[in-house]
Amino acid sequence: MIYPRNFEQKLGFDSIRDLIKENCVSPMGITLADNIRFSSNTENIKTLLSQTQEFIQIIDFGKSFPANNYFDLRHELTRLKLEGTYIEKDSLFDLKSSLTAISDIILFFKKSEAEDYPELIKLCGRVFIPDGILSACDKIIDDKGGIRDTASRQLLEIRNKLIVKSRQVLKETKKAFDQAKNQAGCLKTLI
Repeated sequence: MIYPRNFEQKLGFDSIRDLIKENCVSPMGITLADNIRFSSNTENIKTLLSQTQEFIQIIDFGKSFPANNYFDLRHELTRLKLEGTYIEKDSLFDLKSSLTAISDIILFFKKSEAEDYPELIKLCGRVFIPDGILSACDKIIDDKGGIRDTASRQLLEIRNKLIVKSRQVLKETKKAFDQAKNQAGCLKTLI
């Protein structure tokens, strides 16, 4: 334990943590920043400083780093562990968007020279996206967050039936309007 208890406040470490949190783009980043504590572990500090420097280099050189769609799905993923649960449409879209962002980040570092970002590349090496999950999401949900007609055979049948029914209703409505129009024309000739 570090003595005194308000050690981080005396050093201004808590203010630095608050500045970091202000620049986080997701709740997960804020949680990570909240968990940052003073450390005297030299190797850990060197690694974190290297990661920070590498990321500053990405920003300074204006490289196009994927910076969107960092959704916090921890609660939803925990809920999905329960048997019989399913993912809601909006959460599935967020999952697809997040997985796409993660894949783009991995691809960014695969295309980069290993010596440019060694620590960040190591960090990406720990990321695992199960095979086929992104394509499975893509089969169900489109890029605008809508469920695809082809998400299931039953859904396709239902939507096709709805289209047929809509056309029938439109046809009947047009027929009724035409009849009313003809009757109105007849009334005018009688008057």
